[in-house]
Amino acid sequence: MLKRFKEQVLAGLAGLCMAASSWAGPMYQVSVDTHTLESQQGFIDFGLIGLVDSPLAKALVSKLQGGKQTGPADILGNVSAAGADWLLVNDANSDLLLPWQFGSNLSFEVELSGDWLTQHATSGTTFAVKLFDQAFNSLLTNDSAGDLFRLELSNQQVGISIFGHGSDSIPAATVTASTVPEPDTALLGALAVGALWLARRRQA
Repeated sequence: MLKRFKEQVLAGLAGLCMAASSWAGPMYQVSVDTHTLESQQGFIDFGLIGLVDSPLAKALVSKLQGGKQTGPADILGNVSAAGADWLLVNDANSDLLLPWQFGSNLSFEVELSGDWLTQHATSGTTFAVKLFDQAFNSLLTNDSAGDLFRLELSNQQVGISIFGHGSDSIPAATVTASTVPEPDTALLGALAVGALWLARRRQA
């Protein structure tokens, strides 16, 4: 009886894990060394661009730190604010331009989600970040498009491109996968502990 109960609990948790993995998207912690720009005025530009046949993609930008916003945001396409976070959706050419006074290090998290995680398509979506000075000259990059870095979302994969600015002493950007557990993962862990505790209690 107890063995069957444990098997049912484990099967249920496995199902939840599969469901959670289909909901959750990759998350990246982004850090940009901006000490050469400290106290300067400029702009941070976040863009999420897809084509007509690109599957739905979303990018949630959160925990933006390293300086301060100096004016109202300029929004193009499907961009919405949720407190201090910003959500960009690729059903339009979505762009978020923030007037910014730079600090010594710029950092934020970006969480990716949407249908591209499960659908295969010939066209993908690009999440890109640019830095500009007040005259809209690109900063800290040698990319012809002005991108500091890009995330290419296509067929459940993410390609990362980082562009330097010709100097090894000042890294343009460091992009790493976040080690912070996603809410779904933490919830499943709590459920597993609770199920084991209940099984042991029934056995006693």
